[in-house]
Amino acid sequence: SSSSSSSSSSSSVDEAKRAVVRAIAESRRLDGGMPTSARAGRVMTSIERLETFPSSSSAGGRWTLAYGAKAAAAATGARRWTSNGMESLGVSDAVIQEIIRTMYGVFFKYAPWLAGSAETNRRGARNAQTVDVAAGVVRNEVELDLEGPTTTTTTTVCIGVDGEIRAEDALARDAVVTFTSFDVRARFGGESTSPTLTLPLPRPRGRLRTTFCDETMRVSRGGQGGVFVLTRLRDDATASSE
Repeated sequence: SSSSSSSSSSSSVDEAKRAVVRAIAESRRLDGGMPTSARAGRVMTSIERLETFPSSSSAGGRWTLAYGAKAAAAATGARRWTSNGMESLGVSDAVIQEIIRTMYGVFFKYAPWLAGSAETNRRGARNAQTVDVAAGVVRNEVELDLEGPTTTTTTTVCIGVDGEIRAEDALARDAVVTFTSFDVRARFGGESTSPTLTLPLPRPRGRLRTTFCDETMRVSRGGQGGVFVLTRLRDDATASSE
């Protein structure tokens, strides 16, 4: 009976995760069908259902951002560019804006895309983060492809944000993150790489709140109203299962 109950619970979690994936895929469709507001609402509904299940794994590991939205924006179908991968680590909007302002003045003029690849269905944008609870460190990395003057040249902008993490429970569902520095570099045409520019941050703090986490998927909520779905990178999932 206990085995049957456990199997049923696992099946329910898997179905809830599949529903999240389906809703995210539907929200990215551009060929008509369901209105944008309804698509965003379906994503939020599927996420909230998944959050009713208990976490079975630590938030530690290597993750990639699959979806991010402000809760209010998702409900109204507004554009999602106001949310970002760095907020999924607990960093506040104020810190993000400070990073953007610094990079804008020193390095780039594409600031809206550099705050963690905010519009998560944008092509040519990748986001990955490492949460190492044992070592007490976190790192969020964004790669953004920018088209060059010709269709054959691409510049890849790479941004990293480093911080320290202090978990308040065994699964790191609630943790305090202190951000210490960020770095920027560029790759040109996939060949040469610019020197890395590293700048300190005035140790701002954020809170990482994980509302669901298992071996393959994590849901986090930021203090500014953002909700984020992350999937565990395959090499990390493989290592954790061995």
